[in-house]
Amino acid sequence: MRTRENLSAELVELVPSLAKTRAPGEDLDKRTYSPWIEGGLHASFVLEEVETLVITGGAIDVRVPYAVLGAIDLGYRLSCYPTDYAVENGTHDASLKLLGDRSSVELALQTTEEFLRNVIV
Repeated sequence: MRTRENLSAELVELVPSLAKTRAPGEDLDKRTYSPWIEGGLHASFVLEEVETLVITGGAIDVRVPYAVLGAIDLGYRLSCYPTDYAVENGTHDASLKLLGDRSSVELALQTTEEFLRNVIV
Protein backbone atom coordinates (compact mmCIF):
# COMPACT_ATOMS: atom_id res chain seq x y z
CA MET A 1 0.00 0.00 0.00
CA ARG A 2 1.35 3.41 -0.95
CA THR A 3 0.51 6.30 1.33
CA ARG A 4 0.17 8.85 -1.48
CA GLU A 5 -2.39 6.68 -3.25
CA ASN A 6 -4.59 6.47 -0.16
CA LEU A 7 -4.41 9.92 1.45
CA SER A 8 -5.12 13.38 0.16
CA ALA A 9 -2.06 15.42 -0.83
CA GLU A 10 -2.33 17.91 2.05
CA LEU A 11 -1.96 15.07 4.57
CA VAL A 12 1.43 13.98 3.24
CA GLU A 13 2.96 17.33 2.27
CA LEU A 14 5.23 19.43 4.44
CA VAL A 15 3.68 22.37 6.22
CA PRO A 16 4.34 25.59 4.25
CA SER A 17 6.95 26.99 6.67
CA LEU A 18 9.05 23.83 6.29
CA ALA A 19 8.33 23.34 2.60
CA LYS A 20 10.02 26.63 1.73
CA THR A 21 13.27 25.35 3.29
CA ARG A 22 13.22 22.10 1.31
CA ALA A 23 15.44 21.89 -1.73
CA PRO A 24 13.71 20.76 -4.92
CA GLY A 25 14.01 17.05 -5.33
CA GLU A 26 12.44 13.70 -5.67
CA ASP A 27 10.04 12.16 -3.17
CA LEU A 28 10.94 8.58 -2.31
CA ASP A 29 8.43 6.06 -1.01
CA LYS A 30 9.52 3.90 1.90
CA ARG A 31 8.14 0.38 2.25
CA THR A 32 10.16 -0.77 5.29
CA TYR A 33 10.75 0.59 8.79
CA SER A 34 14.22 1.76 7.81
CA PRO A 35 14.48 4.34 5.02
CA TRP A 36 17.99 3.07 4.24
CA ILE A 37 17.22 -0.50 3.13
CA GLU A 38 16.33 0.20 -0.50
CA GLY A 39 19.30 2.53 -1.07
CA GLY A 40 17.64 5.31 -3.02
CA LEU A 41 17.52 7.79 -0.18
CA HIS A 42 21.19 7.55 0.74
CA ALA A 43 22.26 7.63 -2.93
CA SER A 44 20.19 10.77 -3.43
CA PHE A 45 21.75 12.42 -0.38
CA VAL A 46 25.26 11.53 -1.54
CA LEU A 47 24.61 13.16 -4.92
CA GLU A 48 23.29 16.30 -3.22
CA GLU A 49 26.16 16.32 -0.69
CA VAL A 50 23.74 16.26 2.24
CA GLU A 51 25.49 16.01 5.61
CA THR A 52 22.76 16.86 8.13
CA LEU A 53 19.27 15.40 8.37
CA VAL A 54 16.11 16.33 10.24
CA ILE A 55 14.19 13.24 11.27
CA THR A 56 10.65 13.35 12.61
CA GLY A 57 7.90 10.84 12.98
CA GLY A 58 5.04 9.68 15.09
CA ALA A 59 6.40 6.17 15.61
CA ILE A 60 9.27 7.08 17.93
CA ASP A 61 9.40 3.51 19.19
CA VAL A 62 9.84 1.92 15.74
CA ARG A 63 10.37 3.99 12.61
CA VAL A 64 12.31 6.93 14.05
CA PRO A 65 15.00 4.77 15.72
CA TYR A 66 15.49 2.78 12.49
CA ALA A 67 15.95 6.02 10.56
CA VAL A 68 18.18 7.62 13.21
CA LEU A 69 20.46 4.63 13.79
CA GLY A 70 20.84 3.96 10.07
CA ALA A 71 21.68 7.61 9.42
CA ILE A 72 24.30 7.53 12.16
CA ASP A 73 25.79 4.36 10.64
CA LEU A 74 26.02 6.19 7.31
CA GLY A 75 27.78 9.18 8.88
CA TYR A 76 25.06 11.85 8.94
CA ARG A 77 24.73 14.55 11.59
CA LEU A 78 21.14 14.64 12.82
CA SER A 79 18.62 17.03 14.21
CA CYS A 80 15.62 15.14 15.47
CA TYR A 81 12.59 16.62 17.16
CA PRO A 82 10.35 13.81 18.25
CA THR A 83 10.43 14.80 21.90
CA ASP A 84 6.94 16.29 21.73
CA TYR A 85 5.77 14.97 18.38
CA ALA A 86 4.12 11.72 19.43
CA VAL A 87 1.87 10.65 22.26
CA GLU A 88 3.99 10.21 25.35
CA ASN A 89 3.98 6.77 26.90
CA GLY A 90 6.52 4.38 28.38
CA THR A 91 7.80 3.23 25.00
CA HIS A 92 8.07 6.80 23.70
CA ASP A 93 10.04 7.88 26.77
CA ALA A 94 12.33 4.83 26.65
CA SER A 95 13.03 5.37 22.95
CA LEU A 96 13.93 9.01 23.51
CA LYS A 97 16.21 8.06 26.39
CA LEU A 98 17.94 5.40 24.28
CA LEU A 99 18.45 7.76 21.34
CA GLY A 100 19.57 10.63 23.56
CA ASP A 101 21.93 8.56 25.71
CA ARG A 102 23.49 6.47 22.95
CA SER A 103 23.65 9.02 20.14
CA SER A 104 24.16 12.39 21.80
CA VAL A 105 27.20 13.25 19.65
CA GLU A 106 25.44 12.65 16.33
CA LEU A 107 21.90 13.58 17.34
CA ALA A 108 20.33 16.74 18.72
CA LEU A 109 16.97 15.92 20.31
CA GLN A 110 14.71 18.96 20.28
CA THR A 111 11.10 19.93 20.76
CA THR A 112 9.22 21.16 17.73
CA GLU A 113 9.39 24.72 19.05
CA GLU A 114 13.17 24.55 19.55
CA PHE A 115 13.64 23.13 16.08
CA LEU A 116 11.49 25.76 14.39
CA ARG A 117 13.16 28.56 16.32
CA ASN A 118 16.59 27.35 15.15
CA VAL A 119 15.77 26.49 11.53
CA ILE A 120 12.94 28.63 10.22
CA VAL A 121 14.09 32.12 9.41
